[in-house]
Amino acid sequence: MGPITLNLTAIPQPNTVRENPDQVQTDQVSISGSRQRDRMGKKNKVDLTWNFLTRTQAAALVEMFETGTVVYYNSLSSDPTGELAFTGLATYEQDAYLNSGDPLVRLSATIVEV
Repeated sequence: MGPITLNLTAIPQPNTVRENPDQVQTDQVSISGSRQRDRMGKKNKVDLTWNFLTRTQAAALVEMFETGTVVYYNSLSSDPTGELAFTGLATYEQDAYLNSGDPLVRLSATIVEV
């Protein structure tokens, strides 16, 4: 897997990368039981998981995700297109830090194209 950048900054290589298009659609059922589906199109979606980040690395990623603005995602080795680049909104989840002496933390993030 090639390098991944966020906002043109190299980030630590995630343990898991899932690049899936997000189908934007609405399904409606009428009172008579007929169904209608409106498709608005596909948006890129990426799920990233890091299992072993230092607290410094995790803090840098969290700072990027907490800006409230969009992030620019770029992966040079995406399948099947070879490169995936888009601007999206990021959400993240960080495991609670347990004061057990282990300096590594787990972090996961989802970036959805705007």
